[in-house]
Amino acid sequence: MEKRILYIIFLLVIGTSNALSQNQEVLADNYYKRGEYQKALIIYKSIFSEKPYNFNYLYKIIDTHQQLEQFEEAKQVINSWLNKVRTPMVIIELGYNYQLQDSLDL
Repeated sequence: MEKRILYIIFLLVIGTSNALSQNQEVLADNYYKRGEYQKALIIYKSIFSEKPYNFNYLYKIIDTHQQLEQFEEAKQVINSWLNKVRTPMVIIELGYNYQLQDSLDL
């Protein structure tokens, strides 16, 4: 009986934390859509710290920095990810970040 109660409590805690994370993402997305990029960025960073290998949140952080014209910060995020995983998607993001700054030397 005790194991059952503990199991139910465990499931409730897991379900609640997952729901909170989803609510945070919806809130951040709403801030982003309204142009409140700084608020969105704070939440995206918080979610990414909990899910550090989720590229969707990484992309949202990079994109939000770019919307704020914080290209150096976006570059730092991209380079830190490149040190962990060299995927074509991240390399493309680095090039796009340079393109936004008109600093591509071809």
